[in-house]
Amino acid sequence: MLVGDRTFLPTTVSTLLNLDFLNGPHYAPFDAHRLEEHLREVLPPAKELQALKMVIVHVIHHSHCTIYCINWNHRRIDVFDSNNYPALNTDYKDHHGDLGRRIAKQLSDDLYAASRNAFKRFGNQKLVRNKCPVMLKPNDCAFFIMRYMELYDGDDSPLLQVAELEEYNDLRSHMLYYMFSTPITLLCRCHRN
Repeated sequence: MLVGDRTFLPTTVSTLLNLDFLNGPHYAPFDAHRLEEHLREVLPPAKELQALKMVIVHVIHHSHCTIYCINWNHRRIDVFDSNNYPALNTDYKDHHGDLGRRIAKQLSDDLYAASRNAFKRFGNQKLVRNKCPVMLKPNDCAFFIMRYMELYDGDDSPLLQVAELEEYNDLRSHMLYYMFSTPITLLCRCHRN
């Protein structure tokens, strides 16, 4: 989905990037050709691709959602993660070290090929952990990444400054309320009745 100077890659791209890390019946080895073909189907036209400043993809790894944002303005890949790693007795790099390099390389190669060279390669760009609010309750990561996508504008200021007045204890209920009470949702419910 193209919004202004950024595109949000659909969840199907995330799934194809990460098939080898999914559990159960969805597990499959990574297939670069399949991802490239799918990207050709979902990417905007080449002229619009060249004007993009950000490409955003969410990644699910070990049942945890994060966002990877290819940020052309700053020549880096911004990573948004709501985990409180010190509280989990682990480190950010334990989760994103190998994963980040793998995602960046695979996405870089396949976006370059799928866009027929309209995208520059970015697989060697630095992965930058953006400071952002962390979740207090387990498995709220999907709600946090929705909020990060809404607030992030691609500049260097941390999301903490943008979101410092918000109450993150109730983020889940606020997001669910919004999802189920938007005009389009209400219209669909009324139409079914």
